Amino acid sequence: MDGLGDRLCRESGQRTGQSVGGGGLVADGQEFHDDLTGGSSACIYLCMASKTISIDLEAYERLRRARQARDESFSMVIKRAVWPEPPRTAGALLSALASLPPLEEDVLTRLEQAQREDLPPEDPWRDASRSTPRS
Repeated sequence: MDGLGDRLCRESGQRTGQSVGGGGLVADGQEFHDDLTGGSSACIYLCMASKTISIDLEAYERLRRARQARDESFSMVIKRAVWPEPPRTAGALLSALASLPPLEEDVLTRLEQAQREDLPPEDPWRDASRSTPRS
């Protein structure tokens, strides 16, 4: 039977730290005690890097009010946030096209030929006996 710390780490998808006696390891402010040995084990978040940022008081208050639970971290609040994408504009399209290399002559020739051969589809509502042939 696994200890409580092992079960919590496995359920959260995290890896377990080594068991230590005497309450040495703490993860997320909680210590996990092993049921069998009486030791402690903790979840070690191997992929959790952190950055320190500075925000003004208004931004802090907005983050704090946006929390859905008292123990929800600001990281979780930010990850839930929906960030609108900038609008797509013709100017942005022109800038993107300007950065592309020019097309080769054979590509242009094939595109022009495809344009000439591109005919509208047959109209299913038109009476076939009265239609004029396409040229």
